[in-house]
Order: sequence, then structure tokens, then C-alpha cells
Amino acid sequence: MKKFRQFAVATLMILAMCSLIAVFAACDKITEIKVADGNLPKTTFILGQELDLAGGKLTVVNNGKEEEVALDSSEVTVSGYDKDKEGEQELTIAYKDFTTTVKINVVPRMVVTGYASKYFVGEQFSKTSGSVRINLDSGKYINKPISDEEISVVSFDSSKAGSTTATLRYKSGEVEYSAAIPVQVLEVASQKLTPPNNLYYKSHQTEIDLAGATITLKSAGTGSDVLTRRITVTADMLSAYDLSAATIAYIDDPLELPITVTYGGQKIGSFKINVNYSAVSLMQDRAEELKSLDFTSGIPAITPAQGAAAMSAMQRYFTLAADEKELVPAEDKAIVVRVASAYCKGLWDDETNAFSRTFEVEVSEVEGQRFEELVMKSTNIEHSKLDYTKLEKPDAVIKEYSKLLVNIKNEFSDLVLTGDKKVGDYLYTVYETGYFDTVLKNLDFMYDFFKVLPVDRLPVDWTEENIVNYRDVINESIDFFMDEKLYNKDLYDCVSAWRGDAEDKYIPEMYLTYCWKADDRDGINKVATIYVPDDFMTLYLSIEAALSELDALTNSDIISGNINMDTSMFMLYYYHINATMEEVRNKGVMMAWLLDNLEPYVGFNYEESVNSLLRDKGYNALQGAMLGDKTNDAMWKMFIDVMDDALLNDEYNMDKIEEMLLFLLDMPDSNKFVFITSVNTWYLTFGIPTYALDYNSGMTTMSKFATFLGVYGNGVTDDEDGTVLVQPAVPKSVNELLASLLRTIEDCARRSTYSVDLTESFLENMAETVRLYDELTKAAAAGDAAAKTGKDWFDARYLKYYQQYLAVSELYDEEGNFKEYENLGEEWEAKFREVREVAYDIMIKNYLINQNKGDDFVVLFAQYELLEKLSLEILSSGNDTVIKAYYNKLYDFKDFGKYTLEYAVMLSRDAYRTWLVLLGGWDMYRESGLKEFMIMAVPVMNMGYDTLDDEGNPIEIVFTEKDAENVKAVLEAYRELSIEDRMLFVSLNLSENNDYYYGAMLYYFSKTILTDNAENKNCTAFIEDLFLLEQGTTLCLYAKDYESENFATMLETYEKLYNDAKASFEALGEADKALLPDYIKEMYDFYCKMYEQIMQNN
Repeated sequence: MKKFRQFAVATLMILAMCSLIAVFAACDKITEIKVADGNLPKTTFILGQELDLAGGKLTVVNNGKEEEVALDSSEVTVSGYDKDKEGEQELTIAYKDFTTTVKINVVPRMVVTGYASKYFVGEQFSKTSGSVRINLDSGKYINKPISDEEISVVSFDSSKAGSTTATLRYKSGEVEYSAAIPVQVLEVASQKLTPPNNLYYKSHQTEIDLAGATITLKSAGTGSDVLTRRITVTADMLSAYDLSAATIAYIDDPLELPITVTYGGQKIGSFKINVNYSAVSLMQDRAEELKSLDFTSGIPAITPAQGAAAMSAMQRYFTLAADEKELVPAEDKAIVVRVASAYCKGLWDDETNAFSRTFEVEVSEVEGQRFEELVMKSTNIEHSKLDYTKLEKPDAVIKEYSKLLVNIKNEFSDLVLTGDKKVGDYLYTVYETGYFDTVLKNLDFMYDFFKVLPVDRLPVDWTEENIVNYRDVINESIDFFMDEKLYNKDLYDCVSAWRGDAEDKYIPEMYLTYCWKADDRDGINKVATIYVPDDFMTLYLSIEAALSELDALTNSDIISGNINMDTSMFMLYYYHINATMEEVRNKGVMMAWLLDNLEPYVGFNYEESVNSLLRDKGYNALQGAMLGDKTNDAMWKMFIDVMDDALLNDEYNMDKIEEMLLFLLDMPDSNKFVFITSVNTWYLTFGIPTYALDYNSGMTTMSKFATFLGVYGNGVTDDEDGTVLVQPAVPKSVNELLASLLRTIEDCARRSTYSVDLTESFLENMAETVRLYDELTKAAAAGDAAAKTGKDWFDARYLKYYQQYLAVSELYDEEGNFKEYENLGEEWEAKFREVREVAYDIMIKNYLINQNKGDDFVVLFAQYELLEKLSLEILSSGNDTVIKAYYNKLYDFKDFGKYTLEYAVMLSRDAYRTWLVLLGGWDMYRESGLKEFMIMAVPVMNMGYDTLDDEGNPIEIVFTEKDAENVKAVLEAYRELSIEDRMLFVSLNLSENNDYYYGAMLYYFSKTILTDNAENKNCTAFIEDLFLLEQGTTLCLYAKDYESENFATMLETYEKLYNDAKASFEALGEADKALLPDYIKEMYDFYCKMYEQIMQNN
């Protein structure tokens, strides 16, 4: 066993060695060697650098497989490298019996390219162009511009012409390399100096501006051998100069300074500059001279020489550009400004005083804004001529003084002159020089006007009785000033003084008197360009202010940020405008005539302007549903009285504010609601503010009314330090109680007016008010002095409102549902039902008109008159229970909502008011005598409508004796109306599709005048022509009185209508005539007589 194992090991060793020999014999078959891309560590070497291929690899292909051998291996030899030879070299690499080649590049350490290689004698080497490549040992390189700070010129000699070299050095840290480059130095054959663009300077400047200054050098030779160089002149090439050498002697005529230019050690040429003594230098020198004047405790004595010097310096100062002014030190400016202001102001005062006999410029300030007004003061024509001669000179001293002082004031207004007085304050009365040209223009006009209106043509002793005798000269003078377009009243007053007129007969007053006596509307509106009495100017300004407020209200918009929802100021202006017009009318016949004939706007006198611009478009719309209501008017008058105290007298009258609030609380809820909406235009539409009466809401600035409530409840404090400026009227202990009560009342007043039912909010606020009042009562009973004082104050003023609205809240159950009201009895229930039915009918008509499905305005207006009459009957004759039911019982108005009768009437009134205002007839209608007639006409006009049952089916109408009486009564009542009221009714009854008055009666007659149970068309045709004749009579009589220009045309139409009616009547048979009611025959006879009278008189 042992022998066997030894034999096996020996056998294995022999086999293994045989295998190794076979393997080595197979690996030793090389076919190729090569250096693969990237296996040569670098391909660029620096001149003088030893070959170093460490890291490189040789690829050996052996038996089809590649192996790598290090290039620095002892088995590898490299030949062909010459470290001192620049350029590309080929290296031979040998391994065993195989060779291969690679190429490398040998480069200099520094390579300079793109540099300036030609220079003129004396020039420095230029580093402005060219670059240097520094080759690194690693085979990489660095590029640097010659201008780089690491590149320096070691040597360059340009002292003589010829070829030479320049040596450049690169140094970075410890690394330093150099390179010599060839250059050529040339002789200058010709040279030219171009001087700088600017040759004019001021003494305060320190350097010459060399922009545009160049040297042009040119070498000898021809073609490309010629070197031409343009060199920018720099400061180091100039000879020494001193701009400050120009003293005050050269302030107008400049000092000439020669400047020599040298380049490359050679003089190139020279140029001259002109230097003036500048205002900057002048200011500095004057400041040095004047600094001894002490302004700390007042204006010191200033000699004429000092004053003149300061003024001269300031006049020169204002010729400087802004950047030049900055060169004058602030302290120097201050010294000169103080002296010039103080001295020149004295001279200016003397001059203006001398001219005050001819003119003055009055300076005032309103709310921080400065106003200037030129006023002619001349009373003596000869004096004014002397002043004219002085003032027309271009160099008049007053003009020079004003110009200087205005410039000083504009630029140095905040400079302290002395103590706490600033320059601007000291020169406050100084005005612009433009006024002097205006004075000359005014005087020219006044001289000419004096000639147009001489005393021999218009005596100074004219009277009201004879003024129209001077019509020609007065009209000539009016045409003259209209052509000249000079309208200041003071000009005419001066001419009046020259004429010797008495003050009460000055020219403007003469014009007013003449136009009044001559009834000259055109003339008075020309005269108004120069003068109207103060009342009319006040009216005009108030109208303009009201228009501005109205525009802001009309165009108020949240998105744009233009928000004005407060009508208070508009209403204030409107009330005052009307009051002023009434006062003017009471001041005499001439003032009343002026009011009717002056036109603040073309084609409109004052009353027409107010009515068309403010009343119709503003007041009538903004007043809301209670427009014209006496209670509402009284509320607004109280509010405006409070505004007058605050805005005109700067006073918050707490008694008046309280009286105003109590008056509001006494008003019916609908009136409260409408008043609040009339103050806040966004209240109804957007619910802004949330509570108009809550003085603790933080929204008291949204209207003047809310502001006053805020003052009443919380007083006024200073925003900055919290100082109490106005004490509140409401005791602190009841402040929140009263605010809660006001919120409660406001919720009740609008609880059925919004799409959102505010009943729940009303009940919650009432509960909170009760809680606060109970707490107050307990605290007062417990001996809390403040609580007792507050309770006594509250009870004396507001307890009745607390109890009133507590009673209203008790009409609702715990779930907030309205409890059933007790039956009021058949009579009152019938009245309530009639009010509801008429109000509902108005709501329907208003809805249809809004939807363009109806135009029965006249019926709506008449129904409202009836509704108002019915509601007043309830309120005037009903007992306490009835009245409470009127104000609190809710009725279902179907699609329109649930309302109390009070609110149903208010909504009906709003429709009535809205359409009358939009049709432009509100004021005319309310002043007319149509009210009772309209009420009578309601049942008659209702005849024209279909009557439907609850399911919408038509009900056959059966006319009664009562209907006949109504028709008879209304036709007779119409004839009793004034012609103005009849015309107004005709206008209201106009419709594109229907005649709601005559049409309804024609329908009635078609159903009641019958022959064989059918309409007697002969009779209805006659009645229709009779109705047309009635309308024609109205139109004809109205045209005669008010539209005379249309009367002739109207008369022709009227004659035709009469003939038509007459023909229709004559066409009736006896049987037809017998069917006609007697009142129709009487009506026909009446209008036949009217026709005869009209035709006889015309």
C-alpha cells in the first residue's frame, strides 16, 4: 500500500511538469505590439525636458490575446527622442523582436502670439493685445492675455530704430518662465495732434476732459511697411495747468491757458483752453466773505455791498446745472442764501409797495394749500400809466427781485433762516414773475375799455329807470370784453373808479341792473363771466360739489377701490342749495330775475340745473321709497342740522344727535329702514354696513350718520395719544345695552325686507338686550352707583323702545314662528284684505313692468294713491290692536314673500316712487291736484283687466250700477281738473299698446250699450271720437299756454278731431242716441262749446 502511494505522487509530478512545458510553449507566440489610444501618458513635452513615459502601457498581442506591458519596463526600449529639438518627433518602441512607433510634440515653455510687433521710437511695449500660452510639464497648458498681471515686460528698448526683442515673464507664486519675442522699432516720419472736444472750463473744475484728444503718428515707407498709429491723449502727456487761475476778473471773458502734449519723450504739439471764473467758485468766495454775519438770533445788519454780492452770487448759482450745484458745499450755500434772501426781500417789499396803488398779488392758504390771486387796485389812471412804464421794461428791478427770490424759495424753502423761521416762511408772500406780464395785459385792456365806456356816453348818475336808454354803449362794452376774454371783476371796478362811478354803481352792478331792466337773458349770461352776486357763486360751487358727490355715488365700485356709499354730503349740498335759492328769491325782484335767467349750465337756469342734474338724477333716486314723506323729510333735516354743526361749526352737539336718534326710533319700522338705505346706498344691495345703528361695530366711518352715532356712544379720542377730545353722551355702564337695543330695532325694521329672513337675528338680539338690561337692573338694585346712573339715563330715553320691541318679540313662539293674530272683526279684516289685495296688485304690475311685459304705469300710480288712502284710514281710525296688527301681522304675498301691511305699503310706494322718478314726473305729479282723481279712476281703469279665479280662469264681468256711477263721476271729475293736471294725466296714460283709462271705459260701453244683446258699434265709435276730442282739447289748451310754437299745428289737428266727433254723433240714429247715457251727451255738449270758444279766440 505504501509503495503504491509513492509511485502515484511521482507520476503526478511528471505529468504536471509536462503540462507546464506545453503551456509555456503555446504562450510564447507574439504577433503584434502597439500603444493603444490613451495609453501614452502625454504627447507634449517641453524643450529640454527628459522623456518620461511612466504610467504608459504597451499592448502585446500573444496567441490572439492582448496583454499590457509597462512602457518603462526593462524589456521595453524607446528611441528617437531629442529634448532639444522643437516640433513633432516620432518615437520607436521595441519589445522582444517587435517594434511600433508613436508621435509626440516638443514645444517651448512660453509661446507669445497676437502681440503688437511694431513700435515707434520712444514708445512703451503695449500689453493691450496678444496672449501667452504657458506649457506645463504635465502636458497641459495655461492661456493668459498679455495684459494679465502675471505677465510682465522684463526688457524692451525702443530708444532707436531697428529690430530688437522684448522679453516677457510669467510669474505665478514660485513658478517663473520667460520668453523673448521679436519686435521692430520705427522712426516717426510725421505726427499730428487733435485737441480735445471741450476747450471751455470753469474755475471750480480740476481736470481737463480729454475726450476726443488724439495723437496720430506715421512711419516712413510705402504700402504695408507704413505704420500709422492713433493714440488717445492721457493726462500724463499734458503739461502742468491750474484751472483755478481764472479769478473773478474772468467771470465773463475767459482766461486762455496753453497746454503742451508730450509723447515718447517728444513734444507732439499744444492747444489752448478757455477758463471762466464759475458760479461755484463765486459762491465759495462769497461765503468766505459773508460768514461773519450771524443769523442765530435774528437777521443781522447787511450792508448794500454785502447784499448785492450775495444776490449776484445767487443769480449766478441758478445758472448752474444740477450736478454743478452739488459742488458748492452746503454750508457755503446756506451762508449766501441767508444774506441774499434777507437783503433782496427788503428790496422786493419796497418795490411791491410802490406798485400796490396799481396791483397786488394776494397770497393765502386753505387746508395747507397755497393760493395766489392777482388783484388790480388802480383808482387813478395816471398813476397806473407811470407804473406801466416802469413795469414794461425787460430788466425792471421788481422782475429781477421776484425771479431771484422765487428761485431761492423753490430750492431752499426748508433752510433755516434764523431761529425757527425757514427761508420758505420768510419768502411766503413772494410770487412768480408771470404776474407782471398779466398786469401789463390787464392795464392794456383797462385803458381800451375805459375808451369804450366813456362818461359822456354812459353818465355816472344813471338810474334803474333810465339805464335801458344806454342800451347801445352797454352792449358795445359787453361785446368788447367778450371778445377780449378778460373777466376778472377787479378790472371793471378799477375802470369804474377811473370813471368816477359811485361804489354801488360800479360797472358790474350797472350790468346787472341793465340786464334785469332790459330783460336781457343773453346779456346777463355774458355779464356772469365777470361778475355774479356772491349768492350765485355759492350756489354754483355747491352744485358742482353735489355733482361730484353724486358722480362718486353713482360710480362707486368695490373692485376698483372707488367706494362711496354715503349720501350724506350730497344731501347736505342739495338741502343747502334749495335753501339758498329760496333766500335769493326773497332778496328782491332783481335777484329773483337773476335766479330765473342766469345759466350756470348752458340752457338751464339755476332751478332747472338743480332739478335736472341733482333732483331728478340724484335726490329723488337716493331718497328711496319715502321720497316726499313728511316724516322722512323731517328726519333728514335734523340729520343735516347735526352735520352743519359738525362740518361748519366744528362742533358735536350731543343734544341734537340724541334728538335725531330718538326721532328715528319713533318712526315706523319701514321709515327707519328706508332712511338707513337712503344714507347708505350699499345697505340694501350688499348689506353694508351690517348694522348701521351699531356705534360699536367699528364701521362708524362708513357714513356721517354712523359717525355721529359713534361720537354719541363713544366720544372722540386722539388717534396718536388717546386723549379724549369729546366725551360720549352714553354712560359707560349702558354703552353695550344701548348698542344691543339699536341692533335689535334695526333687525326688526328690516326683518321682512331681505331675501334672508332676519327674524331669528332680531329675536337673538332682543334676548341679549333683555339679558343686559336685567344685569343692569340687578346691579343698580345692589347699590352700584354707575349702574344706577346708567339705568336712570337709559330708562328716561330708551325704556319705551325696549318695551315696544320686547312686545314685538313676544309675537313669536319659541321656535321663532309668528303666532296667529286674533281676529280683528269683519270690518277691519275687510279693510286689511283690501289693502293686501291692492298692494299685491301693485307688486304684480311692478314685476311685469320690470320684465318689459307691461306699461300700465298710470294704473300703478292710481292704485298706490288708493292704497295710501286705505292705509291712512286704518292708522287714523284703528284702535291699538288694529294698529299693532297693521305693523306686525304677516301676510302671504305669494311669490313676493311674507310682509306686514306696513312693509307691503312701503314696497308699493317704492314702485310708485321709482317709476314716477324714472319717467321724470315725480315733482310735477306730487305738486298736482291729481291725487283724488286718480283714486276715483282706479275702479274705472280696473274694468280693462281680465278677472281670473283662483285657478286662473277668466270670470265673466257683470257691470253694476256702481260701475256706471264710477264712470260718470270720473268723466265729470276730469273736466274739473286744471289744464296742467289734465295734461299730466294724458302724459301718464300714454302707452304704446293700451289706453288704460279711455280703453277701459270703451270696453265698459261696449258691454253696456247694446242693441239686440250686442255691442252698438255706432255708439262706441262716437264715444271713442268723443274721447279723442277730449284729449285733443287738453293738448290744444296746453299748447296755447305753454307751447305757443306748436299751437298752430295743434289747432289744425284739434279741428279735425272735432269734425270727426261731430260726424260720428250726427251719424247716430235716434235709437242710438237714446242708448247714450245723459252724461255722455253732456260731455259732448261741453266739448262742442269749448271748441267754439277756442276757435273764436284764435
